[in-house]
Amino acid sequence: MTQVNITDCLKAYGLTLNQAKIYSAMIQTNADTIKKISVASGIALESIYRSMPSLLQMQLIEKEFTNPTKFKALPPSQVFKLLKTRDKKERDEFFLKQIVIQEYEDRNH
Repeated sequence: MTQVNITDCLKAYGLTLNQAKIYSAMIQTNADTIKKISVASGIALESIYRSMPSLLQMQLIEKEFTNPTKFKALPPSQVFKLLKTRDKKERDEFFLKQIVIQEYEDRNH
């Protein structure tokens, strides 16, 4: 899979363009510091700093407490499995809410 395809797939799962580019650059180049990730992705340092917490929260990357701080991207197979699971859970919750709303409306009309 090329970087463009990985980026597009990640965006389809709800990642922002910068988040997708950062992850893609990390797996394509093994960039592990903010500076290396910035160079590899073509994204400004400030934007990398803003995006890293969300990538950590989504568990797509891991933080290593070194000096300088290093980051490690999880393997794409693991990331896409995680994103698919999250996407399915969100869809299931959405449909369940729709059923509850419909049942409520049916009883009150």
